[in-house]
Amino acid sequence: MTRTQAAATVPGPARTSVLVVLENELVRCGVTTLLRTVPSVRDIWACSGPVAARELLAEHRPDIVVCHGSGGRRS
Repeated sequence: MTRTQAAATVPGPARTSVLVVLENELVRCGVTTLLRTVPSVRDIWACSGPVAARELLAEHRPDIVVCHGSGGRRS
């Protein structure tokens, strides 16, 4: 086995994908900006609501979902 082959078989750090679902645009932007600084985060998707979140979940299947939900009710 060559040195290149050996290096390719050694597992590296885990790479994580994240979906951010937050209604407030400023907070959503801040969270995604912060996540971009984390070396182990490979992909970040962001949206503001459950309809878009369902579509992104089905399409990308992220490892982690960051959200704050109201349960569909507003007082």
